[in-house]
Amino acid sequence: MPAVILSDGEPLEVRTLGIFELDVVERQHIGPYTYPIELLGDIVKQAEWDLSKYEELGREPPSKPKTPEHKIEEGTEEWYQLRDWKRYETALWHRKEQNEAAAQFAENVCEYILLNCIESEHLNRIVTEGDWEKIYIAALVPPLTMSLIIETLKTTYNASFDNKDIFEAMDKAKGGSGEYNHIRLWENMFANEMKLSDLELATIPVEERARRVCAMMLNNWLEFLEIDKSRKRREAGANH
Repeated sequence: MPAVILSDGEPLEVRTLGIFELDVVERQHIGPYTYPIELLGDIVKQAEWDLSKYEELGREPPSKPKTPEHKIEEGTEEWYQLRDWKRYETALWHRKEQNEAAAQFAENVCEYILLNCIESEHLNRIVTEGDWEKIYIAALVPPLTMSLIIETLKTTYNASFDNKDIFEAMDKAKGGSGEYNHIRLWENMFANEMKLSDLELATIPVEERARRVCAMMLNNWLEFLEIDKSRKRREAGANH
């Protein structure tokens, strides 16, 4: 177990969490605020309301019309103004809910670490914010991210497909994975292949986990792209 030096000058052993161990911690998942928009052909799509365009770009947020709501006729300029103001206010409330959920999750994580990563007789030694920060860093495992996988493909494997980055090419592939939210699956596949426990996987630095996941999956990704390329050629030939 890693040891950290607390403000009392003495070391403290901190157990590193398993890579998926925090799955047991209660978490409220609140996605982005979306609203329906109508496209051609009576198609309704959910769009995300972006608050940053007001806060970061300096645009004026929608304002509430002066006319009472019950007097506003549908389809008028004030009706659209009222609709956008309601969406804006709802987006603000939704973000407040997201922030509160994130704060509660962070609190739950702290409690879990205190109960599971430190011997109870040492809890009274945690007296400063610096003490807690050291314990938190020692206990948590850096997550493997898609940006790190993409960077690893570029720098370690020089991987590309038709002069495009692998995942840029996969984005354009019909029937491909649009969100690429399979990182946990890939890590589990790697752990199973190497017969690593959750805790053993957590001891591998995140950069090395990225290299090993890419080494395991790269041929599969290239094979998918080759199949998609062949399919597109057949479809193009059938249309001529």
